Amino acid sequence: MQRFIWLLVGVFIFLSRPAFADRIQLSYEGFLGPLFVISGVVELNLSAVSYEVKTTSTTEGFGAWFFPWRNEAVSVGMNINGEIHPKNFQMKAKWNHRERHVELLFGNFHPEIKKITPLATMVENTPVPTGLTSETIDPLSMAVQLMIKIGRAERCPGKIRVFDGRRRYDLRFSEEIGKGLEKKSPIILGGSTRSCAMSIKRIAGFWKESEIITKTKGPPRIWLGRLAKELPMVPVKFEANYRFGVIRIYLTAFKAGSIIRTLD
Repeated sequence: MQRFIWLLVGVFIFLSRPAFADRIQLSYEGFLGPLFVISGVVELNLSAVSYEVKTTSTTEGFGAWFFPWRNEAVSVGMNINGEIHPKNFQMKAKWNHRERHVELLFGNFHPEIKKITPLATMVENTPVPTGLTSETIDPLSMAVQLMIKIGRAERCPGKIRVFDGRRRYDLRFSEEIGKGLEKKSPIILGGSTRSCAMSIKRIAGFWKESEIITKTKGPPRIWLGRLAKELPMVPVKFEANYRFGVIRIYLTAFKAGSIIRTLD
């Protein structure tokens, strides 16, 4: 399951400007080489004081045959001057026909596990000590925070501490100079983009051999662009080169109010 952390990150990261309050819907498709292997939909409601994020993602085609997986997640919280404060995070996943549920309650960046099935002692993930989860946010809140910071500062924001109920990790986003999109890339905008290199530091809760499986050749990268002047920046492409091949995720559809864009 850990091999899909980057895929989740690529699907979850989707917003930049906190002033845009309309519901935004993004659709993504992911490929392993030429093979269609994963799809995802993200919906966001963001106001000047609060946010709600919903995501649905699933493996497709060859990916579903090799690794049947579906994930639904939602996060709600407060937006205080561009700083994200999560309140509740829920994730329901079905992996290899086994269901896993997690619900977190946050109080001042200290998450409490309200519900987790199966228990942490009954899966391959080792339990995360409580002392390691302070000052963390959930993956969806991390995505909102990341994109707000990029939209405001126009640079990659560095380290963000994350806890998803089973795994504790740090994600670091750094500048990628000169990493523009190739002209042949299937994208739905024609303007300039910003690229960030991504790295993960596994803190606790990981399957002991996950780093071997998910090791990449060079850092994964994500590109963000603005589809219209009045809209926030959104990720338009994610790329990671694993030992089993190159994963690429593309934004294929965007809807915000009356503005609709699709990949031709």
